[in-house]
Amino acid sequence: MSSSSMHFLSPRISFVGSYVPRRCGIATFTHDLATAVAEYLDQPIGTGDHVSIVAVNDGDNTYDYGPEVALSFRQHRIEEYHRAADFLNRSDAEVVCLQHEFGLFGGEDGIDLLEFVDALHEPLVTTLHTVLTRPTPAQRATLEMLARRSHSLVVMSRRAREMVIDHYDTPPGKVRVVHHGAPDVPFDDTEPYKRRFGLEGRPVILTFGLLNPDKGIEMMIDALRDVVPEFPEVAYVVLGITHPLVRRSSGEAYRLSLESRVLRHGIQDNVEFHNRYATLDDLCDYLRATDIYVTPYAKREQIVSGTLAYAAATGRAVISTPYWYAEEVLADGRGRLMEFGDVDALAEHLRDLLGRPDHRTEIRRAAWDYGRSMIWSAVARRYVDIFQEARRGQTVETLEVVPGTGA
Repeated sequence: MSSSSMHFLSPRISFVGSYVPRRCGIATFTHDLATAVAEYLDQPIGTGDHVSIVAVNDGDNTYDYGPEVALSFRQHRIEEYHRAADFLNRSDAEVVCLQHEFGLFGGEDGIDLLEFVDALHEPLVTTLHTVLTRPTPAQRATLEMLARRSHSLVVMSRRAREMVIDHYDTPPGKVRVVHHGAPDVPFDDTEPYKRRFGLEGRPVILTFGLLNPDKGIEMMIDALRDVVPEFPEVAYVVLGITHPLVRRSSGEAYRLSLESRVLRHGIQDNVEFHNRYATLDDLCDYLRATDIYVTPYAKREQIVSGTLAYAAATGRAVISTPYWYAEEVLADGRGRLMEFGDVDALAEHLRDLLGRPDHRTEIRRAAWDYGRSMIWSAVARRYVDIFQEARRGQTVETLEVVPGTGA
């Protein structure tokens, strides 16, 4: 298809959600998805007129947004939800893509969002970042309204699709499975990338993301204590700043507790805390330097993890607790699972993978191959198809097969 015909057929899309430079996972996701869609349409973000952003701010905070952000509104100002809907109704946007997470919007469990949805005229495609089996009344009301009002609901795993259909009485054809999205990097050796971080010649284990107690990093530190005697050169890198909500309530107490735990175990030469919010280029270099990625989350009811998506798609050997998303992504030999809180099992998986580099490479390759359907260009193509259907008002009676999901 030529560039001109692509532009003619493609709808003008406005993405609604948090947005960079705000530091939260959905802000990064919104930016990466919008950027990938713009590139797919051959209009780099901020330069074309097919992709724009309406950003929700936390509290009364303001941000230095890029030119692609056409409007921002405040999370807890109900009148601004009406203003945002009116702005989109008057704009050239033909489809609105909403990023939904209950804590992103104002009111009880984000119920203020319904004011925006009710006033919006354009076709709506909603990406669900959280689906709950035991929602509060406000959470149920919000998601069921989104299901009724949206042309399509996009989820990032088969389990999430089943939950939306079974628990929220949503027609199956409305619920589409599209991967989270991840950077596209070649499958290559980790050693050249370790030099940048002063880790050359050492086996590197990584966990990254905004730090909070649900990450399960304590479990990894405890397991590492039992691994270091056999592999004294191993390096565990914890990359990320403290989650803004955790920092707001308790400062850096959580990070300091992790550092104290390392000292108590006597493994301070094996653990590095990189207290930074990495750019995408930096994050890719960290991942490419990583031999083993560990995601020991504490809660089973997690239907997506951007960090796991990145680790798998870039070809890391992953060890994880069996939260829902991990069970799906790491199936069929693409990673290792251990039970929640089982420090001994985690230590055993670490020793096995550290001691068998050839087997570790097999797991890396299986994850990387699966990840070809997770890279942002593939995800953007799927979203554009959904946007085109929404603009035309088409309904989907059956769910088409999504490569790599089995859905």
